[in-house]
Parts: sequence; structure tokens; C-alpha cells
Amino acid sequence: IKGRTIRVDHVANYRPPKDSDDLDDVTKALHAKGCGVKTPPHTSSDSLSEDDDVPVKKQKGEVCS
Repeated sequence: IKGRTIRVDHVANYRPPKDSDDLDDVTKALHAKGCGVKTPPHTSSDSLSEDDDVPVKKQKGEVCS
């Protein structure tokens, strides 16, 4: 495959099979709700909390003591 062009034009015409008539209640609920990971709700805080540690970049010439 190295150095070759792979054509995948046929995937643009793909249509999934129509099997929605044969779905049971659990499968219908799973399709409607989804099964992916849910992200936590965003909290609107303008300042950084104490738990958020922001690393401080040091200059090259700076010496730690």
C-alpha cells in the first residue's frame, strides 16, 4: 500500500439496511439514547478552582534554589 493511492469512492453511496421494523424495545431505546460516554455538565466559574494546578514555566537562565 505504501506509495499507492487507494480509492474509496464507493463509500459515499453506502446506505445502511432498513431494519427498523424488526427492532425490539431495548434496541429502539438504545438507538434513541445512545451508549456513548456522557460528559459531565459544564460549570460556569470564571476563576480557577484550588484543585486546578497550572504549571509555571521557567526561563532557561533561571536557577532554582
